[in-house]
Amino acid sequence: ITTIECKALHANGERIDVEIATSHMYVYADRGQVIRIRDIRRLIEANREIQTIRAVFDQAPLGIAILKMYSTVEYANDAFLELAAFPREDSIGKRMLDLNRTDAGHEVLRGIQEAVERGEVVSIPKMNWTRFGGRPGFMEVRAFSVTPEQQTEPHWVTFVRDVTGV
Repeated sequence: ITTIECKALHANGERIDVEIATSHMYVYADRGQVIRIRDIRRLIEANREIQTIRAVFDQAPLGIAILKMYSTVEYANDAFLELAAFPREDSIGKRMLDLNRTDAGHEVLRGIQEAVERGEVVSIPKMNWTRFGGRPGFMEVRAFSVTPEQQTEPHWVTFVRDVTGV
């Protein structure tokens, strides 16, 4: 199968992005070719949207983490990992409750998780971050659940911001 992306002239006269895939086919002793032409304008636009959302996530000036409901870290931006003092390689795919370094912090995280599981929005304006084994200070924490389209499992989204000097 050979696949290329190019512009093609639509029936309405507009030049559009398409994907053309060709493959050879044999029917009895005769050789033929199958050609498939697919309009990929929506796919290209969806990719642009994903790139924009990813840039916002990665470059946000506050920490953002997306976890499975039972606290497994799926995504975390650099700001979150820096504030939490968790190395990326030790965090992604691990349970947030297991990453926590203190009993007091573990209890706070468990409380946040239980509230989010009940569908509550958690808002902690000034949480003592030292309890979590990170650097001394205070963090503002917001957490809530979301269920992505066409998925049944909700996710836990957490925003954290350093408010030590505030």
